[in-house]
Amino acid sequence: VTLCLLLSLFSPRGSLSEHWIGLRREEGEPWKWVNGSEFNNLFPIRGGGNCAYLNDNGVSASRCITERHWVCNKPDAIHHDPL
Repeated sequence: VTLCLLLSLFSPRGSLSEHWIGLRREEGEPWKWVNGSEFNNLFPIRGGGNCAYLNDNGVSASRCITERHWVCNKPDAIHHDPL
């Protein structure tokens, strides 16, 4: 997860905009990576959704059901919720 995120953060600006980064949270819980490790608040996540994605302003959160590409690979364990 970390390598994929680093690659995305240092890619040419906008080339990975609107891509999921494999970071999500359950209601009232901390952010976690798809491998289950907790997010260390290395960067701010804007928005009120439960799944994080890259955009031109950094990282934002939106509903997990929104269609976006993935920075690396979409993990099999991701279940899209109706949030």
